Amino acid sequence: MENITSRKKKAIKTKKKLFDCAISLFKEKGYHNVSVNEIVKKTNTSKGTFYHHFATKDEVLIEEYKKYEEHYSNIYYSLDKYKTEYEKLLSFTKEVYKFTVNNVGIDIIKVIYSTQLFNKVENTYVIDENRKLYTMINKIIKAGQDKEEFINNISQKELTRMVIRCMRGTLYEWALYNGKYKLIEDGMFYFSLFINGIRKK
Repeated sequence: MENITSRKKKAIKTKKKLFDCAISLFKEKGYHNVSVNEIVKKTNTSKGTFYHHFATKDEVLIEEYKKYEEHYSNIYYSLDKYKTEYEKLLSFTKEVYKFTVNNVGIDIIKVIYSTQLFNKVENTYVIDENRKLYTMINKIIKAGQDKEEFINNISQKELTRMVIRCMRGTLYEWALYNGKYKLIEDGMFYFSLFINGIRKK
């Protein structure tokens, strides 16, 4: 039993070492300029070890992207200072855009979207409706409909999807323009137009 625990601990440590090294290299050189060979050489491991922990190089980035959900949770739990769900939704979205520009970066967004396009739908992380991002937006929409801030002739679930699609479309546009599109300023201008469209008159 101790041997199994020891092996698991070693495996976890090795995976973290590979992951940390890969992310560090991606940020330093750019995702497409880093090979698996370079990662394993830098970590003194083997390609077999790398592929035991990650099916592809892309999978490393997906794991990094999943970590951002924790930051979104922090944003969500800081929204109590706003009185309306409308204000909360605008603030939440703006903070997500700011975090994307300042912490995520254009390379990761490009790779995330390009690789997810080639995944099977059931394995595509960005459209997983069990993600924290969906859950948090859904709660804001539900509260907004309960308070009669948002329209009720479209279901809470569908409105949540629409909000996420609006956010995702803006990120995709940012990637297409290679970061030259003003994600925060322009993104919030278009997002505000959309949100005003689902407000109850």
